[in-house]
Amino acid sequence: MSLLSGLVQGLRAYPKALRLIREHKLQRLIFLSIICYAIFLGMTAWSWWQLNDWLWLQISNFDWVQRYLHWIKSFSWLGKIIQWLFYLSSLVVLFSFFKYIFLALASPLYAYISERTAECLSGRVIPFNLQQFLSDIVRGIRISMHSFFRQLLWTVLLFVLSFIPVVGIIFNLMIVVLDCYYYGFSMLDYSCERQKMNVTSSRAFLSARKGLAIGNGIPMYLSLLVPFVGLVLMAPFTVVAATISFHEETQEK
Repeated sequence: MSLLSGLVQGLRAYPKALRLIREHKLQRLIFLSIICYAIFLGMTAWSWWQLNDWLWLQISNFDWVQRYLHWIKSFSWLGKIIQWLFYLSSLVVLFSFFKYIFLALASPLYAYISERTAECLSGRVIPFNLQQFLSDIVRGIRISMHSFFRQLLWTVLLFVLSFIPVVGIIFNLMIVVLDCYYYGFSMLDYSCERQKMNVTSSRAFLSARKGLAIGNGIPMYLSLLVPFVGLVLMAPFTVVAATISFHEETQEK
């Protein structure tokens, strides 16, 4: 699968997800996910605002920063630009990582949504297995935490490079692409687990389909353009869309 074809396939799964939710009456599960996400998002946003103010205050108190700020004092607009670049970069980093904590906490619900979606697609009931369900939860947490730390290494590097004048915006864009990939990766892995793939096999499968993972993650990231509402509405749709994408790719039976 080429990067472009996989990306298109991931994006096309979203309208299909909306139709499937309507046809099979999955709105209650979606609504429950929205409530959980809204609570977590609100707590995270408040914490980010408080931490950001504190962090900026601590950084600005360093002697070398004070000298630098004094040097540009006559250019007040430049100081404001630097401060807002700091806020913007920290916001990008926040959006890159906070979801992994939520994914770990919400993995039981998301694993169930993915399973119900697979039932609707295959036309057969998947028997409930408590041991398998607990295994899915543990795996979801492991994948989320692994993605978190792996992405952290890349994002820290890109975050530092984002302060380079002019070209810094390119590195911020790369953080966004990386974010989309790992979000799609996490959601697609629920289906990989259902197909009895171990973690290594799942990584190999999805690494060969990076476009599919990015395509599934793009709408979720774009939903951030609609503050709060877009984010909480898109999260559960991403689970359903990822399951549809996996089904189309493998013709899950």
